[in-house]
Amino acid sequence: MVAPLALLKYRLYRKASANFSGTLHEIGSKCVPYLTFLYHQKYQAAIHVPTYEMRKFTYVEFDQDSVMTFIKQCMEQYKDKGFSISGFYMPQLDERSSREIYSCVREFFIKIFSAPLNASDHVFHAIIMALSRQLSDKLECQEEFYIQLGAYAVKLNLEKKYQAARDFAEEVLVCSESDNMMAYGHFARFSIYTAQKNPIDSLLNGCSLLTSIISGNNICSLLKRSIMIQSIKMYRELGIFELGIQAYEELNRTFNLEGYERQKCDMIMFNLRFIQGDESVVEKSNSYIRSNIDEILEHKDGSLIPWLVFILNVKTNWNELYNHSESLILLESRIKELLIESDFEDIQSRIVKGNMSSKESLRSSLEKLSETRNRSDYV
Repeated sequence: MVAPLALLKYRLYRKASANFSGTLHEIGSKCVPYLTFLYHQKYQAAIHVPTYEMRKFTYVEFDQDSVMTFIKQCMEQYKDKGFSISGFYMPQLDERSSREIYSCVREFFIKIFSAPLNASDHVFHAIIMALSRQLSDKLECQEEFYIQLGAYAVKLNLEKKYQAARDFAEEVLVCSESDNMMAYGHFARFSIYTAQKNPIDSLLNGCSLLTSIISGNNICSLLKRSIMIQSIKMYRELGIFELGIQAYEELNRTFNLEGYERQKCDMIMFNLRFIQGDESVVEKSNSYIRSNIDEILEHKDGSLIPWLVFILNVKTNWNELYNHSESLILLESRIKELLIESDFEDIQSRIVKGNMSSKESLRSSLEKLSETRNRSDYV
């Protein structure tokens, strides 16, 4: 349950944040350079805060039928009532039962990310997340839960459930305030507004995030890595390529990225250089695919769709360079074989020749805030 004092602090913060955001949006793009400067100054301080490793949960065997019975009992408790993750009440459990149930719901939580979200599963997903929050706190591994919770908001956004994504990020903030994990709530909002190309709220929530990091004694290394990756994306969306490249280099100096995480960051950088208009990215990405095509295909849609978007952009805007890039052509053909035809055609239909300048891109994103920011989000 959310403590009354924590809820009051959250409401005061939310109101102040909403008012400040509204004022900044009235000013418009003129405030973006100052916010960017402020963010960059805080970022340089935050990345030097000492880190600690996330405590990992030790999986135990469980009886799925017994766990499902417990979950159904929890669902019955809120039948026709509605509930929030932050307001969920969990029955008392002993240590052994807690570990068994968390092992099961943790598996369910991971599986949520492997399939499209359906409205009919909403209550079940919410119960799983509410149980995960309570149990991860009890078992002292709550950082893992909050990283997953923020990823769920991102999944909602990827599936074009934009309002739901913003609402869910707000719920993460409520939970994080109560659990003294406020940085994760700020990170959820920062991630969503960056993804929705809302530069003012992205920078505003990013500054709140970095302030909470700086005021603490340390930061979980996984959260630090996530912040650095998200910062590269934000600089890319703002068209501030030099700072994006600098953040990418700092990330690689700080962490030894492997597997999908490394590929994801390299993909962000390829897109940044494409938007920047750097034609050398075609040969660099062609060489990268030549060496890593098996790994790219291994990660399925999570890797194939971003690569397809990049390749089609190169093909549409720099066709001659594309025609001399055998690995890009090969990967495109493989993706076409693996993706559902309608998905491939939908992505292909949304690629438009020509890139707006960074200034025009920023202005355009501010003019389309009706899709990414509603005052009702803060009420």
